[in-house]
Amino acid sequence: MTVQAEPKNPDFRVNDRWRFLYETLCRRGKIAQDNEYWIFEKYTQLYSFAAALGFNVGKKNEVKTSYTPFTLNEIKEDPEWPTLRAIAWKASDCNTETILDYRKTIKLCDELADGGMQYLFDEFFAAHVKDNFLLRPKHIDIEGALSLIVMGTRRQAF
Repeated sequence: MTVQAEPKNPDFRVNDRWRFLYETLCRRGKIAQDNEYWIFEKYTQLYSFAAALGFNVGKKNEVKTSYTPFTLNEIKEDPEWPTLRAIAWKASDCNTETILDYRKTIKLCDELADGGMQYLFDEFFAAHVKDNFLLRPKHIDIEGALSLIVMGTRRQAF
């Protein structure tokens, strides 16, 4: 088993469909900068949350149309990277090759994060979104809804 040399700076990919949620729910996002209802400090945190949720509910989607909100260099030193590698390892039936290959790890996490975002949208956001805008965000308990979704999907992951 050989460890693949780290690629220059691979991108994480997020489905274009979820861009408005990233920009609304993350402090760094264009929409969130004008409000006080963001939940996540950085895109990497929402992405990691979505990947964990996608894994937990067994949902992953191929990411076809995407944008790149961050790169490996931006997340590598953060606590999210070991978490994402653990999720990828478990999601690949503990295949060590997956976590030794950065591109495979990222691709699998992209698919799981997309599945997690789809699950969040179906379970909560669909009722609060119109034309890619969150309706009345100050009047809904987003953080409470996310907590309930997580509690409802908990399973023994490891």
